[in-house]
Amino acid sequence: MQSLLQGEKNFPREGEMIEGIIVSIARSELYIDLDGLATGIVRGYELLEENENGEAFKVGDRVQVTVMDLENELGLLELSLKAANQTARWHKMHDLKRTHELVKVPVLEANKGGLVVKVGTVPGFLPVSQLTVDHYPRIEGGDKNRILDHLQPFIGQIFTICVTDILEKENKVIVSERLAWEEQQKEVLSKYKVGDTITGTVAGLVDFGAFIRFGDGLEGLAHISELSWQRAKHPSEILQKNQVVEAKIIGLKGSRISLSLRALQPDPWAEVENNYKVGDKINGIVSKLTSFGAFVDITSDIQALAHVSELSDEAVQDPGQAVEVGKSYNFTIIKVDAPDHKMKLSLKTKPTIGESDNDKDENILPEETQTETPIEEMKEPPEANPATSGKEKIKKETAEEEAKQLTIDV
Repeated sequence: MQSLLQGEKNFPREGEMIEGIIVSIARSELYIDLDGLATGIVRGYELLEENENGEAFKVGDRVQVTVMDLENELGLLELSLKAANQTARWHKMHDLKRTHELVKVPVLEANKGGLVVKVGTVPGFLPVSQLTVDHYPRIEGGDKNRILDHLQPFIGQIFTICVTDILEKENKVIVSERLAWEEQQKEVLSKYKVGDTITGTVAGLVDFGAFIRFGDGLEGLAHISELSWQRAKHPSEILQKNQVVEAKIIGLKGSRISLSLRALQPDPWAEVENNYKVGDKINGIVSKLTSFGAFVDITSDIQALAHVSELSDEAVQDPGQAVEVGKSYNFTIIKVDAPDHKMKLSLKTKPTIGESDNDKDENILPEETQTETPIEEMKEPPEANPATSGKEKIKKETAEEEAKQLTIDV
């Protein structure tokens, strides 16, 4: 053996994967010729465990094996089918990830975070956030039990996916259905750009916005703040399912499409600086209280902010000590910023006119205080539609966290 190692450069090395030909079969042993360099043996439980297709090994079959020991007690190379198959599996997974190849996989299980699939012989996890628009659960409030109810009917179906992350140590891969869909829709998506106006149909309403379907199977999300200049607690106050609408594309990243109906509507703030001046007295209704002040409705489309420090001549810590929601008050306008859609008011006898130390609170828009963020949007920007760019890498940290929900035995 030592002389062979010294005299033959191509002699197999321990840990190397190599192809050989079955030359003899015993009851629980395979004898394999390795290109005439040596004979190795595979024996024991591996013969049953790695024969996944149920087909019997035959003399003359070519098989991939890994060298485990250069010389066992029989003077033969100890070989492993299992180790070779595992190496081949992960090589295949890395190839699938690199090429974005589309793969059809069976859905085995469902849990509150997504679907369990099988990519060849490797367990895979398809997170909810990586489902296509047709399968994505539009659940009010992101109730996980309802999400699970929505996912259960997919068990047994075949989905087309792309491999996006490989967790080899955990014997899992992360996959995406929406990236696979995007690969198939490249030509359709290329027809659109930011600034385009589309005509579509309201496909679904959730507490954070409206899904609008348009074109050839495309779908975008219009956040509740982009539905109208009019404020609403729920999109159903503005739109109805199956309603035909026009919207402007304001974000386009791969198949992630953000829409705005408001962008096509006249801006009610366009004439604000002509109609409202600093120092004017104005009547407004308090519509919402926050820790830093009160939002005041001037019209149905224009809302102003009265900071807590401007609600009373007396120092108050809680805006509710000075004003009540639903009641009207006579305010003084102390600042108008039409381009940024902001107006500041005061109830004080001697209000603070113009800039103040409290201006930082103006950065909190009224709609941001009255809309909830869905589970999906907590991980991605607010303009997100449930489909991301195929070329955009899904962060491994997020994938690993979601993969922990994969609870199948491997």
